[in-house]
Amino acid sequence: MYDSVVRTMIIVIMFAIITGILVATWLLRDVMSSLSLATSAIKKIAAGDFSADVKSDKHDEIGTMLRELQFMIEKLRSSVDVAKLVSKGDLTMDFNNMKNKGGDLDQALEEMVTNLREIASTIYNGAENVSAASQQVAAASQQMSQGA
Repeated sequence: MYDSVVRTMIIVIMFAIITGILVATWLLRDVMSSLSLATSAIKKIAAGDFSADVKSDKHDEIGTMLRELQFMIEKLRSSVDVAKLVSKGDLTMDFNNMKNKGGDLDQALEEMVTNLREIASTIYNGAENVSAASQQVAAASQQMSQGA
């Protein structure tokens, strides 16, 4: 009877150890695959490539981290889109309708666009003043040539 109890305990302990190893391996693979996905996306972003997407259907802490990483990527994409429009000379964007607006980068972009709009307006007004002055000079010169 004693041998039977010891044998049963050994079998139960071995089963528990094997089950523990399998569960730990499964959890480790799950965590490592999520971290690998995040690391890959972060490396792309660090290199200036905002095409990375991080999708997660997990509802644990790592899933939360991956969803926040995806939000950050989308926010950076939105800011890059604004910068691309500005680089092409388009100052018509409405920052109130900007997706995921907020933060230092978006504030800096908005201030930059506002300043560029003011500069463009000043240049336009200056050009109109120069045009009006040149027309006056032309008219005066024509009057002088007719009067001479």
